[in-house]
Amino acid sequence: MTGVQTCALPISAFLHDFCSAIWLTIYLFVKKEFKNVKLCLKTKSAKFVILGGILGGPIGMAGYLFSIQNLGASYTAAISSIYPAVGAIMAKMFLKEKMSKRGWLGLISSILGIILISYSKEEANKNIIGFLFLYLCILGWGSEAVVCALGMKENEISSNIALFLRQC
Repeated sequence: MTGVQTCALPISAFLHDFCSAIWLTIYLFVKKEFKNVKLCLKTKSAKFVILGGILGGPIGMAGYLFSIQNLGASYTAAISSIYPAVGAIMAKMFLKEKMSKRGWLGLISSILGIILISYSKEEANKNIIGFLFLYLCILGWGSEAVVCALGMKENEISSNIALFLRQC
């Protein structure tokens, strides 16, 4: 892949979030909530939401796109679908959320199913860089929800403003 193509991957992820931020800006103006953004930026909650946005946006999405570049779309899409399980495990560890035995069984069977469907010994040795980017993606996306949940615990900012901050 050329340098131009490699550079285009994170730029496309940026454009996605940028266009979303523009639409959210318009939405907040229409709802007359935009004036609250500046006040919310001073809160601890906003800092967590912004950190979560960085983990899920630039870090998670860049990992996903570079993984597609190195592994291909099929492996990346299948294996990256494990990120909600990683998020659930992180929520258990950091947010002290409870999960029932049935929930754990479902989580473990989902992870094993994805591994069994996705794994091929020949492909696993093919491109370790692709798998490293894939792990970065999974950790970024999985931790985004946990960090944002930490920020939203205090109810200092509305969900509309939180989404706006995440996209920005």
